[in-house]
Amino acid sequence: MGMIDLIADMQHEIWSHWMKYVFELFGENQDGSVTISAEKVKRWKRQVGTRYRDLTRDEKYSDVEQAVKVTDALEDKYEIVSKEDYDELLERDKKLGALEAGGVENWQWYDDSMESMWGDE
Repeated sequence: MGMIDLIADMQHEIWSHWMKYVFELFGENQDGSVTISAEKVKRWKRQVGTRYRDLTRDEKYSDVEQAVKVTDALEDKYEIVSKEDYDELLERDKKLGALEAGGVENWQWYDDSMESMWGDE
């Protein structure tokens, strides 16, 4: 499963969890529809119009719970690095490529350097 599918799968789980909550909270009407209480509609409309940073501590908590599920799923399969660290790795890779193109493995100290870095691996 690729990263996009993994995230989509998690988003679907989050949505499914939410819908189960809604259906359990309000139950079904005889015709199969669901009627949401005016209190919940008012609260959820306010939350929809509120940026995350402006939510109450309790309201943020449920969003954090869901975010943890996503990051846990990603971290099970991927190494997550900051953009800054990633950019540094790309620069180091360019430098290594230039050294290898210049024949670094033939330089006198190359074997000693590799031995000190990798040991007996």
